[in-house]
Amino acid sequence: MDYLIKEGTVSIMTAKTAEEINADLIVLGTHGASGIEQKLFGSKSVEVVKNSVCPVLLVPSEAKIEHIEKVTLALEFAEHEEPFIEWVISLSKNWNLQLEFLHIQLQRNFKEELCVLGLEAFVTKNYPEIPVKLHTFYSEDLINGLEQYLSKNDDTILVMCHHHKNLWEQILTKSKSLQMAYHTHVPLLIMT
Repeated sequence: MDYLIKEGTVSIMTAKTAEEINADLIVLGTHGASGIEQKLFGSKSVEVVKNSVCPVLLVPSEAKIEHIEKVTLALEFAEHEEPFIEWVISLSKNWNLQLEFLHIQLQRNFKEELCVLGLEAFVTKNYPEIPVKLHTFYSEDLINGLEQYLSKNDDTILVMCHHHKNLWEQILTKSKSLQMAYHTHVPLLIMT
């Protein structure tokens, strides 16, 4: 174990130091932020995610980490998610945790069904030693779908991918992974 003491903004210095030392993962405890606090100040944890070039594991103060049994990778089937599948599979093996995949389907359509089947075939073909456990939840809202899943599966580390956006994209769309960071009750691993 080692430590560093740095002067500066927590989020910027944490992300910068992780990059300097070529860290594989940043782990942060969090208590979240809600309401006016979230709107005005945000969260130091969320700011670390925004500035980081490596994955960030957020561990809420109320998380029951002694009961963690699995890693659940939530996918939207976006292009930027592909490189993270292998990393999460490796992580689940190293941590000796089961691996599950989760997709929140916002609408029932042929393309979504094909994506789900394609993921199952992809994992079966490329990682035959891993049993494929794929959950699909139908919900009108992604965050509500994730919360529905987590209400029955609090023994997991939820993994979501975060695509860094430019300022204009940040104004127009809200990152679902960052929204989850504010109020998750399970550990949340955000891949950047």
